[in-house]
Amino acid sequence: MDPDELEDLRLILPPLLHAVEALGFVSRYLHPPDLVAVVDACGQPDLALIALLPRLEGWAPGLTDLGAALRTAGEATIQAFVELRAAVDQGDDIGPVFRALRHRGGGADQHAVAARAVDFLHHEFVQVFEHMVHFVLL
Repeated sequence: MDPDELEDLRLILPPLLHAVEALGFVSRYLHPPDLVAVVDACGQPDLALIALLPRLEGWAPGLTDLGAALRTAGEATIQAFVELRAAVDQGDDIGPVFRALRHRGGGADQHAVAARAVDFLHHEFVQVFEHMVHFVLL
């Protein structure tokens, strides 16, 4: 794996996980009279994803599946926040809130993608460490 791709993963995973968890927070504490406060409490974790997702373009061919999965998870999460904020702006109708949270339906998939990426990073770092130990012991 290219060092730039490792850096991309290191930068993208925390905001992706944070944003998915923020959607989980909204779904757990959703109470129509408190909707504005609940959404405000989440902040805007999707903004970091919007800035970082372009880094996934141009990855090596062997990593395109992982990059595509991360992009899909990120885009679904961003879309959920866009729709959630629009629902809050619409007022009393709770239907759009549930439609916005349907993107979180892939939440388990989003976590699985992130877990796969973390496992991949762990494997890469273990290999680097083993090479360093081998070099030092020579």
